[in-house]
Amino acid sequence: MSLFEQAYLFKKLNELLLVGFSISEAIDFLCKIGKNSKLNLVKLGMSNGYSFSYSIRKLINNNFYNQLLVSEKNGSLIETLNSLGAFTKALNNYNKKLKSILVYPAILAVMLVLVVFLISNVIIPQMNSVDSYLFSPVSSLLGIAVILICIIVLISGLYYLLERISPINKVTLITQIPFLGNVYLKYLSYQLSINLSLFLNSGLDIRNIIVVIKKFEKNTIVYQLAVLLDNHLNNGKSYVEFIHKYNFIPNEYIIFINQGLSNVELARQFEAFADLSFENMDKKINRLINAVQPLIFLIIGIVIIITYLSILLPVYQSMKGI
Repeated sequence: MSLFEQAYLFKKLNELLLVGFSISEAIDFLCKIGKNSKLNLVKLGMSNGYSFSYSIRKLINNNFYNQLLVSEKNGSLIETLNSLGAFTKALNNYNKKLKSILVYPAILAVMLVLVVFLISNVIIPQMNSVDSYLFSPVSSLLGIAVILICIIVLISGLYYLLERISPINKVTLITQIPFLGNVYLKYLSYQLSINLSLFLNSGLDIRNIIVVIKKFEKNTIVYQLAVLLDNHLNNGKSYVEFIHKYNFIPNEYIIFINQGLSNVELARQFEAFADLSFENMDKKINRLINAVQPLIFLIIGIVIIITYLSILLPVYQSMKGI
C-alpha cells in the first residue's frame, strides 16, 4: 500500500479498536465500507488462522510489520497503531511537501529548455551575418547536460548497490552521505528505540528478544543487528562494545542500560528517546526539503546565465570586429 493508504489504515484501525472493535472486526468493517480492496487479503489471511501482523505483512513496510508483530504479543497493538499512524502520516506529508516544492522549478526548467530550443533553431540561424562568431547555446549547455547525466548515473548506481548489499552495509553507507546521512541517523534512532521499547514492555530478556526478532523479515536492520548481537554476546563481549562498534546505534543507549532500571522503566526511557528522535528527524527533513527549491533555482539560474552568455559574448565579439 502507498504511504497514504498505510497512514489511513493505521489511523482507522486505532480508532475502531479504541471504541471496542476487535482487530478482525475492524478489518471486516473496513472491507465492508470498501475503502481499500487490498484489505480483503488481510481478511482472508486472518480467516485462515493467521495473525493480523502476518496477514498484513506484504502490504506494509517491513519495519512496520516488525512493530505490529511485537505489539500483538505484548498487548500494545492500539498504542503501536497510533504511533504508526502518526509516523506514516508524517512521511506522507514530507512526500506531498517535496512534490509541491518541485512543481514550479520543474515548470521553469521545461520553459528554459523550450527557450534554448527556440534560440538554437530559430534565432541563431537567422543571424547569418555573424554566423562565424556565434556558438549555439546547445553546445554550451552540452557540458551541463553531461554533468547532469553523470549525476543521474551515479545516483542510479548507488541505488542499485544499496539494493544488493546487506542492511548493515546499506545503513553504514547511507549514514555517510552528506546531509541525508544525518537525517537517516535520526530515523534509525527512532526505529531502534521504538522497537526496544516494545520488547522491554513485553517483559522479555535479551535472549528471548533475539528469539522473537529472528521471526522478523530478514532484510531489516533490526533482524541483522539481532543476529550480530547474538554472536557478539556468545563470544563473551559486552553491550557497550557492540554499541560502540556501529556508529548508527545511539550512544545514549549505554547510559540507559547502565542505570540498572527495571524493564518497564527502561522501556519508558526508550519510548521517550524515540519521540525525541522523531521530533529531530522531522525538523531535519523539513529543513532539507526547504533547501531543495532554492538549490534547484540556483542551478536553473546558472543555466540561464550560461545560455545568455553563450549568445551575447559572441555577438559582442562580432560587433567589435565591425
